[in-house]
Amino acid sequence: MTFHALDDQPSVISFPTPLFRRAIARLHESGFHTLDLLEAIDCLQRGVALPQRSVVITFDDGYRSVYEEAFPVLERYGMCATVFLTVGEQTSTEPARRLPSLHGRPMLSWREIREMRSAAITFGAHTLTHVVVTSALAYALASAWHAPGVWVIPQLLALCGVVLLLLFVLGELTASDLSFALSLLKHIRSAQDTGGSRLA
Repeated sequence: MTFHALDDQPSVISFPTPLFRRAIARLHESGFHTLDLLEAIDCLQRGVALPQRSVVITFDDGYRSVYEEAFPVLERYGMCATVFLTVGEQTSTEPARRLPSLHGRPMLSWREIREMRSAAITFGAHTLTHVVVTSALAYALASAWHAPGVWVIPQLLALCGVVLLLLFVLGELTASDLSFALSLLKHIRSAQDTGGSRLA
C-alpha cells in the first residue's frame, strides 16, 4: 500500500485521514500484519512466498501528515512502514529543520524523522528534488541525488545507519538512466562499506 499525504486536498497524492484510520483498523481486525519492505524484497529475490495476510506500507516524499496522522495509527496497531524522503538541497539536519515543501504541503522535520526511526518506521531516499528521472538527462539525474556540498545518501546514512532504500520518481528507467543508477549504486555501496551499512 503506497500513500503520499494524508489530507483532504483535491489532489492525486491526497488520501483522506479518516479513511486511512478505518483502513488500518480493518486490516488489523482482519488479522493482517505489516511486513517490512526489505523483508518483502528479500522474499521476492529468493522466490519465497510472502507470509499470509501480510501487507507492506510505504509513504512517498515525507509529508508532515505522515508523522501527525499516520504514525500514531500505525503505532496503535503495532505496524511498520517505510518513508521515502525528498530531502532538498540542504546540509543541516538540525532537529527543528523541515524538509523543503512539496506541492505546498509542510514536510517532516528531522526530529520527527528520528522519532519515527526509533519506532518501527524505516526510511529511504526519494531524490533531493523529486525530479522525474525518466525525462532527465544524465546530469539532471545526477543532480536528483546530490548538489554542491550535499548528498541525499550521507544524510540518510547518518540518520539510519543500517538500511538504505532508493526510490526513483515515476516511470521506467531508460538505458542511460539505468547506467547512471548502477554507477550511483556502486558509489553508495562504497560509502556504506565505510559506514557499516547495508543496501537493498
